[in-house]
Amino acid sequence: MSFGKQMRLRREELHLSRAALAEELGVSPSAISNYENGVSSPKEEVLLRLFDALEIDPNYLYRDSFRSGSFVCSRAEQDLIEK
Repeated sequence: MSFGKQMRLRREELHLSRAALAEELGVSPSAISNYENGVSSPKEEVLLRLFDALEIDPNYLYRDSFRSGSFVCSRAEQDLIEK
């Protein structure tokens, strides 16, 4: 599952609207929509606030990123990731 889908699911689990999360992060509701739909990615400072707002470990949002095929790494790197 993509970063955006994981983000949306967690936001919904917490019963947060896009507007409420946007206000907490200091971004627009359309920015939240863009993150969830994969149109754009949050900047580092927003990303750090996002982890706190969603009460999650960063690995939660990125856990399937390495399996999506969009991340390219060497076989040795892939072996390390799998360990």
